[in-house]
Amino acid sequence: MFGLPDGILGLVMLIHTFGNYARFHPHLHAIAADGLFRPSGTFYVLPKSDKQLEEIFRSRILAMLKRKGRIVDDLIQKLVKRCHSN
Repeated sequence: MFGLPDGILGLVMLIHTFGNYARFHPHLHAIAADGLFRPSGTFYVLPKSDKQLEEIFRSRILAMLKRKGRIVDDLIQKLVKRCHSN
């Protein structure tokens, strides 16, 4: 990833299923390292590339939801189109 094939992401993520007044509102909270860890323990800070990371995150989450039968291709296309229209 990002030219470091053995690079490992540092990420903590949780699924939050409620919002205000305990209403159902599924969303994610995440804390991510701004770089990659190498097996040697060295940390490499990645250049700012929000769009590239956003695309990777979006494609992996949508693929996981599809694999688990939680989303269909039609909805994936609508979501991707909506994200690219902003």
